[in-house]
Amino acid sequence: MKLKLIKYIKIILGFFYSLLKPGKAKKDFNNLAEQKKNQKAIITFDYELFLGKDSGTCEKSLIEPANKIRDVLIKHKAKAIFFVDTTYILHLKKNNHPDYKKIENQLIDLVKNNNSIELHLHPHWLDAKPLVKDRWYFTSHEKYRLHSLTEKEIEKIFSEGSNLINSIYKKAKTNQKVSAFRAGGWSIMPFSPIIKKNFIKTKIKFDFSVIAGEKKLELPNHYYDYSNVDKKKNYWQFSKEPVIIDKEGFFTEIPVATAKFSIIYRLISRYIRRYMNYYGDGKGMSRIRTENKIIVYLKELKRNYTPIYIDSYYPFFFNSLLRKVKQKEIVTLVGHPKTMSSIALKNLELVCKRYKTLNIADLKKEFISNK
Repeated sequence: MKLKLIKYIKIILGFFYSLLKPGKAKKDFNNLAEQKKNQKAIITFDYELFLGKDSGTCEKSLIEPANKIRDVLIKHKAKAIFFVDTTYILHLKKNNHPDYKKIENQLIDLVKNNNSIELHLHPHWLDAKPLVKDRWYFTSHEKYRLHSLTEKEIEKIFSEGSNLINSIYKKAKTNQKVSAFRAGGWSIMPFSPIIKKNFIKTKIKFDFSVIAGEKKLELPNHYYDYSNVDKKKNYWQFSKEPVIIDKEGFFTEIPVATAKFSIIYRLISRYIRRYMNYYGDGKGMSRIRTENKIIVYLKELKRNYTPIYIDSYYPFFFNSLLRKVKQKEIVTLVGHPKTMSSIALKNLELVCKRYKTLNIADLKKEFISNK
């Protein structure tokens, strides 16, 4: 008990020292960045608007922050994978909305700068209505999970989404085609025969929907159980379910990295996150809770691990999380243009300096060489 108390005191003192002595903290931060690039990182961004009462605007929640991300990537000759919410973009296209062309041009630009764009689906855009000129609201979230759709609806959004991505690749004058997927709300389970059929039909080989160690059984919006996933694995092949390893599997799962995060860190981080000043101008979806709010909060505090989000942590904590996964050969990280900030851009800078970054083309080579 005494040793734990001393550890927590050191944690608190270390954090406040980083605030009082920002020059020293910056030096430590840069020392980590200057280490040899012997680790690889897959930087992923979910390219989407807010999914709650107010979607935010395309300009503030996507275009402007994604351009800032692009500039950092170009500066460091780094690459990223953008999982594009094609249900939203197709919604714009079908409504002849001027934002469609802005997004198309931006995605073409991202591809031309060595980034990948891949498939991401939030089906509840099928129930979206205009809020004001450039904002949207959702009449229902009943279609939030892919599994809430009919077989024909699933086939349609996979087909139209992959065709959209492929058309943008073509306009960017590249031979690349869609080959990766991330489920909206991380909810790919169960990996039904219908979803599997559409993976094969649209030539998707890689899935990025698993967060090692996470679990959320909150129907109707979220349903997944990745609690038994080996946090040390970089990727694995699967056939029936993303969490069941099959060495002869046709698909490859690439999980989001998680790291140990103490209760003290979690409490401080949760408090200061509200001061990060996100670039986006919308509101997220309210979480549906099946238990008492206090019980849920206490359960969250007991969690030993956290996903490594680029856009959710003050650099002091982000640095600490990266140190805890330094033994991994490949670290997969997550961010969202809508929740990026000047602080999150510093985290992105660190990753770009510290790691050799991979896009989908690199990943295909990596996977083939290790197969």
